[in-house]
Amino acid sequence: MNERTPSDCATATTDRDRALAAPESYFRHPSEVLALPDCTNDEKIAILLNWQRALVQLQAASEENMLRDEPGNSNVGEPLAEVTRALTELGHRGDPAGAT
Repeated sequence: MNERTPSDCATATTDRDRALAAPESYFRHPSEVLALPDCTNDEKIAILLNWQRALVQLQAASEENMLRDEPGNSNVGEPLAEVTRALTELGHRGDPAGAT
């Protein structure tokens, strides 16, 4: 018997909300977002865009010397590139997060 109960759906919704709100603390790598079986491509794109936004903000904070590390040395370049690659893989062609 493999039926979903209302509590399973609530848990799935809570997890999805948490993943959308703070993907950088929920996932270890953008490939985990791509592999989500119960999410649509639009949902995956929304998660990745939020992750990208968080990384852009972290990068800006580092460049403005708002972090404890050396200015401009926040080590977000590679994760930002990985998130951007995942967005491209999903067919997202919009402006990078944070662009106006």
